[in-house]
Amino acid sequence: MGKSVSKWENGQNYPSIEIIIKISDLFGVTIDELLRSDEELTKKVIKESKKLAYPKLKFVFDVFVIAGIMLLVIKLCVLFLNKVTVLEITLNGGSFF
Repeated sequence: MGKSVSKWENGQNYPSIEIIIKISDLFGVTIDELLRSDEELTKKVIKESKKLAYPKLKFVFDVFVIAGIMLLVIKLCVLFLNKVTVLEITLNGGSFF
């Protein structure tokens, strides 16, 4: 813990949000009071909280984007094959182009 505190004091590293909560409880101050006394720490906590905020939502969004791109590529391939070959592959779901 001593090395950690030394790094915090020298600006080489910052405490995790769990440590910040424990320190605020120990000294009887709010997290707001604790964070506002150190602008760099405030920025770090905000940055970390944004990373943690929506990881599952981002994953779902990425899956839908990849699925959409795959479906578009498949449809374009089928349309291309229908133009250059005698194959008549039908696509269900109506006309896109």
